[in-house]
Amino acid sequence: MRVIKALSVGTMLGLVASVVQTTRVAADEYSNNKPEFSVALSAIDGQQDDGSTTWNIKTQPGKKFGGVVYIQNTSAADATFHVSVEQGFTNNNLVVGYDNGHNNDSLAKTMDLRKIVKVPQESVTVGAGQTVYAPINFKMANQSFDGTVVGAVVVTKDVPGKAVKKSGFTNQFTYVKGVKIAETDKQVNANLTEAKKGRVVSGTNQQVFQLGVANNEANYIGDMSVATTISKGSQTVLTDKQTNRQVTPNSTFTYSVPAEKVLTAGKYHYHVKMTDEKSKQSWTFTGDFTISAAQQGQTTLQRTTAFIPTWIWWLIGILAAALLFVIILLLRRKKQDDEDK
Repeated sequence: MRVIKALSVGTMLGLVASVVQTTRVAADEYSNNKPEFSVALSAIDGQQDDGSTTWNIKTQPGKKFGGVVYIQNTSAADATFHVSVEQGFTNNNLVVGYDNGHNNDSLAKTMDLRKIVKVPQESVTVGAGQTVYAPINFKMANQSFDGTVVGAVVVTKDVPGKAVKKSGFTNQFTYVKGVKIAETDKQVNANLTEAKKGRVVSGTNQQVFQLGVANNEANYIGDMSVATTISKGSQTVLTDKQTNRQVTPNSTFTYSVPAEKVLTAGKYHYHVKMTDEKSKQSWTFTGDFTISAAQQGQTTLQRTTAFIPTWIWWLIGILAAALLFVIILLLRRKKQDDEDK
């Protein structure tokens, strides 16, 4: 049985920020292995959480208001940044992503951030060691809505076109600052429905169980657990538990679980239970699917680690490097103490 626990976006950024230190590199040797910039949001009308690093806004229909995002360039060279405000969506790992155009048809026009927000200057150049700000303007529709709009201010550092790339590759860094908007206090409950029946998709290296799920309400689930069981006759062939998952309002996603071993041809039954740990609402999806002999033949190898997202490996690497640094400091201090004696 595989048990998977996800870190929230805020926790991830906090951990990375606590480990990575900024250093300056020559302008003609652009490896982009460190962000070398930071972002912060100004105060904004309707802010509900004093001192918060995100915008949690309570507003009203027809209202116009605005704020700014501050961009600090800590590098030794000028840098250009792209600024946007993106709608939150649920990716296939059941973690919030930010990119407009990924929500389903249940998203009302009055809650579409592409219609609510304008960024007058989407491309911002910041001098070395300087801080500038980019304004962000909001205009709410005249028609009121219930529920929550979830999105983020997204700031991405551009890679210079003439940069000399070290090691044959570069990284591109993005910071996100959360945005939540509400107009009323009316409680809207999430309602998860089966958008596409469960099935197994077979490839050369793995088989993956997939279930299409939709949340057609303007409710954000911030802490969801998922328990999955797949059986063949009386035999359980796959179990999976996940915690700390998120589902954004008005989103459709494909819940995916890689098989731990090759599932042979035959008829299978799935049972998936998703639970909002805050409201204790739960949704159960059951059904049958069939794996053909041809599908089984496509898969010659299984990957028990296939579901682990890439960012987890990056995070493990960063934490391992930080631990190694601490160990080296302790060994040097011990050596110095021994010499003093």
